[in-house]
Formats: sequence, C-alpha cells, structure tokens
Amino acid sequence: MHRSTARSLVGLLAVVVLASPLAAQAGSARDHAAARPGAASRLRVGALGVLPVRGASATAPTNAAEPAQQKILEYHGGPVMHSSTTYAIYWQPTDCGPDPCTVASGYNNGINTYFGDAAADSGLITNVYSTLNQYYDIKNGNRNHVQYTQTFGGSYVDTRPFPSNGCPQVYGSSGVCLSDSQIRKEVKVAMTAQGWTGGKSAAFFVMLPKEVDTCYDSSHCAFLQFCAYHSAFSNASGTPVIYANIPYVGTRLNVCNAQGKTPPNEPNLDATLNGLSHEHREMTNDPFGNGWWDDQSGYEGSDQCAYKFGPDLGIGGPNNGSYNQLINGNEYLVQMEWSNKSVGCKQRGA
Repeated sequence: MHRSTARSLVGLLAVVVLASPLAAQAGSARDHAAARPGAASRLRVGALGVLPVRGASATAPTNAAEPAQQKILEYHGGPVMHSSTTYAIYWQPTDCGPDPCTVASGYNNGINTYFGDAAADSGLITNVYSTLNQYYDIKNGNRNHVQYTQTFGGSYVDTRPFPSNGCPQVYGSSGVCLSDSQIRKEVKVAMTAQGWTGGKSAAFFVMLPKEVDTCYDSSHCAFLQFCAYHSAFSNASGTPVIYANIPYVGTRLNVCNAQGKTPPNEPNLDATLNGLSHEHREMTNDPFGNGWWDDQSGYEGSDQCAYKFGPDLGIGGPNNGSYNQLINGNEYLVQMEWSNKSVGCKQRGA
C-alpha cells in the first residue's frame, strides 16, 4: 500500500494500541524514521500501508511514473513474515439498511480460490509472490529471508448487523461507514468465533460489501484517498494481529480497477483481488511499518508498482479477459511487485 504523508508506518501510532511486542517495534521504527528527512511523516496516520485511488495526489501519492533506482527499498530493522497463513473475513449482514449490502455472484468463493491458489503454488517462481524472497529480517546477525510459503486458513462470514457509524459516510448509499477501530473489532470477533490466533505469520483480511464506506481517520476514506490498506495491533494477550481492510471497490470501481484492461474474472472480484494482493505483499515485507520501504518517499514495495501490471500472459478466464498471472492454473490480473535486485517492477521472481 501506498505510504505517503499518510504513510505505511502510519498505524503504529494511531492504529496499534501498544502494550506488547509491537510497542518495542514501534519505538524502534520511530527512532529510525526521525533520522531521515521526511520519514517521520509516515507516523502521522492510522494505516500502515495504503493503496491509493488512481491519480491520487501527494497525500496518497500517484504512481504515474515507475520509480528510479534511488527508490530502492531499505531495511529498517523490524520483522518480516517468513511465511503466512491467510484468513478471509466477510462482514455481510443480512439486512444492511436502505440500500442492501451485496456482493457480485461468486465474490466470496473467488477470493477464497485466490488464497488457495496462492498457497498451492508456494515455493514456485512463477507468480508475483516469488519476488519477495529477496527481503529478510536479521536475528543474531543472520539474514532470515521471506519464504514463499503460504497456507489458506479458511474463511468466516459474519451476518451480524453493522454497528453505528464510526466515521462520516462518504460514498456508500447504504449510509454505513466503518472506522478502523470497528474493523479491528471485527477481526477479533472472527478470531474468537473460529478459534484463530494471531502472530507474525497470520494475515487477516476483512472484506466489506458494496455501498459500505470505511475511513481510517477523519480525512482518509475509501474511494476518495484509498482502495485498501493494511495495519496491525496487539490483542489482549500482547500477540500481534496483522490485518487488511478491503472495501468493496465496486462501490466506485473506476477509481480502483485496472483501467484499459478487460479482467479475466468478474470485474469487481478482480479489482478487489488486485488491492488484496497489494496489501498481502506489503504485509509480508513490512508487517509493522519498520520493515522494508524506501526512505525518500516512504513507499512500500507494492506502492512502487501500484496499477502497473506489465505485459499480458494471454487472454482467458471466465470473462475472457487479460491476465498477467497464472496461479495454480487459474488466470488473474494483479499488479507487479517492486524488486530491489532488478531495480524495477516484476511479475515474478527469478
């Protein structure tokens, strides 16, 4: 996600209520940021990494030009996710007010399939996740690299009504607007219901239905400044919980999709998968905001390549559209990932 003035480290002050391992990590990140001009700005907002809407301005930087060599990612001393287990949380009340909160046919199943496909191809160098193996953290003087090792931990559909608005309703005609605090509470609800646990290898994704708005503070809301974001907090036992907020981009599809391309699957699904993939990769090498990002702009790796898809591999999928990833035999269209080794955006590892 895009780190900007509202940067990716963004959440360790406002989002993470720290009493635990995250507290020490946040302190370390703050000290490191303060030593670099402009880097401290990343601490001011409540989301660790934000995928901006297309054509966003400086507060959610544009990605019009591919970064030059000086925007190489630098390591800031914190942990990476060496492996990850993904969990899908669908908050879809049966009654959503004046405008029913819906999702496209096959939406939930399509996301579950994507997570399963990414897990099935673990260890291969044939898709975008394999670019992350070059990043690492350091323990006892040793570099411990990210491993492309994923599992899909399952999904949970929550049909409970939404709470009272936690933020100003901006675009969604349902009249519902959820704050970051309410998203974090939903992660806890799902974890309790399913017996899931957090930790440095667990990634939780909250998917919202159409016409539901969400903001991570009073001035940063879905479809105005961002299409998705990731962050982290500590639960009551002090265990870190890494999560992403994934609004239904079909609420304003034109600001979050791959413009100029016909996607291989259902358009709303594919636009969501692009943001979800973006956040998942940023979670991997910068789960707490003190991992890998570039010191000049504060961008995380996926920010460097936001809305850059590279050459198509072909035409296919149920929608007979363009795809640039073949994952476990299924066609997808998701943005590329920044590679320090190649000093550019790549569709797959080497």
